[in-house]
Amino acid sequence: MNASIMTNLTENNLDDNHSPTNNQTYANIFAEATSNTTAYISTFNMTNTSLDFNTSEVTLDFCVTEKPPSIVPILDCLLFLPVLIGNGLVFMLFARNIKRVVSVDIYIINLVISDILFALTLPIFAAENMTTEYMGVIPCVCVNAVFTTCLYVHSLSLCCLSVYQYLTAAHTNFILKYHKIMYTTTICPLIWIFAVLLAVPDIILFNNPQIDFCTRFTLDKYALSSTTVFVQLIIGFLCPFVVILASYLGIASSLAYAKAVQRRRAFKFAIIVVMFFNCWFPYNICLLWRATSWVQEYSSCQMEQMRERYAIPLTRSLATINCCLIPYIYVLSKRRFQAQIKAIWSKVINKN
Repeated sequence: MNASIMTNLTENNLDDNHSPTNNQTYANIFAEATSNTTAYISTFNMTNTSLDFNTSEVTLDFCVTEKPPSIVPILDCLLFLPVLIGNGLVFMLFARNIKRVVSVDIYIINLVISDILFALTLPIFAAENMTTEYMGVIPCVCVNAVFTTCLYVHSLSLCCLSVYQYLTAAHTNFILKYHKIMYTTTICPLIWIFAVLLAVPDIILFNNPQIDFCTRFTLDKYALSSTTVFVQLIIGFLCPFVVILASYLGIASSLAYAKAVQRRRAFKFAIIVVMFFNCWFPYNICLLWRATSWVQEYSSCQMEQMRERYAIPLTRSLATINCCLIPYIYVLSKRRFQAQIKAIWSKVINKN
């Protein structure tokens, strides 16, 4: 195209000896050629409408989820102190009676440690929900990994504790003969190792340096995100609930004609079963809702907003209540611990 324009211009403006005319230099010839080329290209762009690419049909529908309402960080802050103080008090009581610790106490200590670590994540979640700034990749990974690990340890410790209580009530001779305290001290570290392994997918999912908010769901980790939720639902809730419920039914049947003291113990265990279900069931249903919406891709943006802003944060706060009340039900109902608490409280009052 440029060659033909230059040829025409040269024929019109050069004489027979191929030299420029008196009124026009080579620079003028080149400028005219350039302007004509530009005009030709502009005309080509305006007339050739067949090359018009329609990009309006390609849409990327992203649903931007806002921060949870202010009630969520307030609940996290309000639950932080009861969970930390209650579990810390229980841990202190066991430390004062370390020589009298038995197998069931080891499971409770394991439960208490996981709840204390769980409580330490609450102010961080509250701070994240109250501010618009991103906490960073490393804090995001660490906090959510600790949360997931403690969730598994809490559920699995309750499982082991329930089985042990059932064996104590229904098969006393078996417990006395085979279940020594060294077995319990071996089982508890295995629970932590298993829980950490189950939390490894969260470490991978929350490690997203390319985005500026904390989430486990990204397009390149779509399948792993959904699979992790289903694993958490099965191992973190369904299996423990079935084991806890079966253990309680076994305890109830074995203590049907027992003394009043043993019946009170069965009643206390029934409260634990009901609390575990009522506190953790709504949260796991919300996780199942999230996973199924990822897989089937039928959730609208409005439903996602409702789930991520309200349902999951509020049900997670409800699950925290279970971590707050379990130590009180298990330990503070024991008479020897009640006496020690009264003694500690009287010392504090006398000093003041």
